[in-house]
Amino acid sequence: MTYDYSEKDIILALKKSGIRKNDLVFCHSDISLFGIPKCNISKKSVSSLFLRSFFKVLGSGGTLIIPTFTYSFPNKKIYDPTRSKNICGFLSSCLQKHRLGRMYLDPNLSCVVFGKLKKYFTTEVSSNAYDENSLFFKFYKLNGKICNFNLDAGSTFLHFLERKLSVKYRFDKVFFGKIKFNNTYKKISSTLFVKPKKLKKQTSFKKFTHYVTKTNVYKKASLGRGYVGVISSKNCQITLQKKIKKNQYFLFN
Repeated sequence: MTYDYSEKDIILALKKSGIRKNDLVFCHSDISLFGIPKCNISKKSVSSLFLRSFFKVLGSGGTLIIPTFTYSFPNKKIYDPTRSKNICGFLSSCLQKHRLGRMYLDPNLSCVVFGKLKKYFTTEVSSNAYDENSLFFKFYKLNGKICNFNLDAGSTFLHFLERKLSVKYRFDKVFFGKIKFNNTYKKISSTLFVKPKKLKKQTSFKKFTHYVTKTNVYKKASLGRGYVGVISSKNCQITLQKKIKKNQYFLFN
């Protein structure tokens, strides 16, 4: 069978796009666009290929965060870490139950974390997805890198920055629901930074991606039929702060 990329190609693309030893990485992904990998075409083999490749670059001192978002409470669903539908794609779904991962059990914005800092990121879950006790704040504080596979430069981390920058078009909204853990149910609240329903504008990362590409703070590298793109959380903040100051609706169509 012919293939489009191998483990060696993944490692090279990660390095070319700016991933380094001991980095902290948050990865949104659509790996289907890379084409056919040089490995057994099974969920376990493909997901292991990417996880192994990441840590051949990151080393034992690195940390990888994969979103496993469900948005259970806004959809009036019970959050069950083992059964709730993951909306973040193939790689995320495959790695969610990996034995080396540790879950951050947010009922809306859950993540699976691998590597050195997995306990640091998952021991406590904030009731507010973007406050100073959240996974995103810890990621920001350590200047982690966003690494997207076949997606634009945008990420959920930008919503954390919107809250930090006190944008006027979003507000904290509390959602209530149940979380299932060890066969027991617990009622909890979870806060998201949301747009009001009357605001009909749609979020778009197109202008953000164009600007960070033009200013060379977003690095891309080809992989198979697709690409890997990387930007630091610090450069996300610098860009968004500058652009939102000029245009409050910079992140909209």
